[in-house]
Amino acid sequence: MRHLPESPGGLVVSWAAVLVLGTVACGDGSGARRVPATDDTHPNIVLITLDTTRADHLGLYGGDSRVSPHLDRLAALGTVFTACDTASPLTLPAHATLLSGLYPPRHGLRANGRGHLGADFPILPQWLSLHGYQTGAFISSAVLDRRHGLDRGFDTYDDRMGSRAERRGDITVDRALAWWRERDARPAFLWVHLFDPHAPYEPPAPWSALFPDRPYDGELAFVDAQTGRLLAGLGAPGLETLVAVIGDHGEGLGEHGEREHGLLLYQSTLAVPFILSGPGIPVGRRVTTPVRTIDLLPTLLALAGVPDPDGLPGRDALAPATATLESYAETLMPWDDYGWHPLRSLRRGKYKLIRGAYPSLYDLRGDPDETQDLLGHEATPVTPGIRARSLEMEAALLALQEESGTAAGRKESPVQSLDLLRSLGYLAGTAGVPPADANLLDPRGQTSFHQLVGEALAAYRHARHERAATILGDLLRQQTHNPFLQDLAGSVAMARGRHGDAMALFSAALEHTPDRGPVEVHLAEAFLAAGQPAEAERHGRHALGNLPSPPPVRAALLLCQSISRQNRPVEAGQCAAQFLADINDPSHPLAAELRGLAGLSADRSSTP
Repeated sequence: MRHLPESPGGLVVSWAAVLVLGTVACGDGSGARRVPATDDTHPNIVLITLDTTRADHLGLYGGDSRVSPHLDRLAALGTVFTACDTASPLTLPAHATLLSGLYPPRHGLRANGRGHLGADFPILPQWLSLHGYQTGAFISSAVLDRRHGLDRGFDTYDDRMGSRAERRGDITVDRALAWWRERDARPAFLWVHLFDPHAPYEPPAPWSALFPDRPYDGELAFVDAQTGRLLAGLGAPGLETLVAVIGDHGEGLGEHGEREHGLLLYQSTLAVPFILSGPGIPVGRRVTTPVRTIDLLPTLLALAGVPDPDGLPGRDALAPATATLESYAETLMPWDDYGWHPLRSLRRGKYKLIRGAYPSLYDLRGDPDETQDLLGHEATPVTPGIRARSLEMEAALLALQEESGTAAGRKESPVQSLDLLRSLGYLAGTAGVPPADANLLDPRGQTSFHQLVGEALAAYRHARHERAATILGDLLRQQTHNPFLQDLAGSVAMARGRHGDAMALFSAALEHTPDRGPVEVHLAEAFLAAGQPAEAERHGRHALGNLPSPPPVRAALLLCQSISRQNRPVEAGQCAAQFLADINDPSHPLAAELRGLAGLSADRSSTP
């Protein structure tokens, strides 16, 4: 086995304790050796989730080995699942599935930025806590904010990012290692989420120089280095530590007209990496049988010696498959953002069905890039056998949806700032439940429109406001009453100092969106900027009634500033003090402004 080269950051990972395990076996499990646990106690468990990571860009999946030397080494010391499907191409629903073992229709988190896990079922950290584990989570994106309920069962849930939408992986790893060093003698469960490969792709040096024309791969290489640094700091993988590395979703990178993710359900965004290493894991095994991200929870519980909950749709991925598995995925983004048809897919063996306004069927074994629709939407005639298979899979897809039952998570207004989500390239629509049997456009034919929205978001993010306004003007002529485009256009108008235009756009958006809270915050900000603090206060108070408690810091600050601008400093300070008591992240930059209002109020009230 070759020596692992020094990473760009100067880190040498030896993992000497693992190398004594012996020669790595080859093939699909035959002759692969299972590493015994050291004793009857529960092993430490480290879960690393890689956001926006395409499996085929990693060396262990046939990609460039320079991108992933640390992950390649980890894979050689454990088991690799070569065909793992996620249930959603969006971060929050995908992670809720990983932690709950349930599909999105059941756990209820089906879009980024909104919803909260219901309390009628436990998630992975809760199961482990019940069996003596200490638990810590360190995440790298505001998309996984604790207010969505993923913090349940964690002793520590570090989601402190201030006003930013994400933090770099090296900072997250530093905090995770500090927690690991301070843990007690009980078995530990550590979850580390690394978000860096998400657009925009801006790898730090020296990874930016290693892949100058491939910034996405540069981000992957940075994450790989941080994964190696984390494992070295943990002393893992080792005889007492189980390591699981899994992706939440992939990235389109232009395939099928999708640059990023969330709109479509092709394997470019559904196929994810999945690696296991540590006690009880066969060494050198490559499992080619398809598995799902719903299988992570039962697999880890089995390895930890924790009883498997009843009623879960997943299975232990290391156990022999007794039947052909079905894999479900969905995206509601097309409906939420644009009023287009949502997409759902079902994979069964080598066949995959995608259902939107029309069905498509692919043979993933013969056509892994999904370029030939077997249902003949071009010139290919459809055979009776293919038609029958399609109808059978459509029925199974419908049954799987109905089998999921009523969602355990409850719907609510977004808990995230729209601006945070938009900085990550999401329009962040919330259109409610799509109507049944409606004649809706299929998103597979609308990728050019969606790409223009992405360009408008990028222009807004980089302060190219004239360009953003031009693109949005063209888009709004095509979708006149899209409230999410109107709201974004209003934010662009605010950035250009056109407060009257912004108020008109925000008001128009309010007429068409069921999600009034965040949009009305923007309208209140426009009134405040235009010198109308009384109107800002009125809309701000109404907006808070449509937001969860505690509200986003930005909404709280808006209300307090509106009061202060009306020469009511004591009341403004009381307002600020009330919200400060509920802020999760005191380091948030806007929290400092709230503290300033509270302090000014104290000074005024003590003056004779």
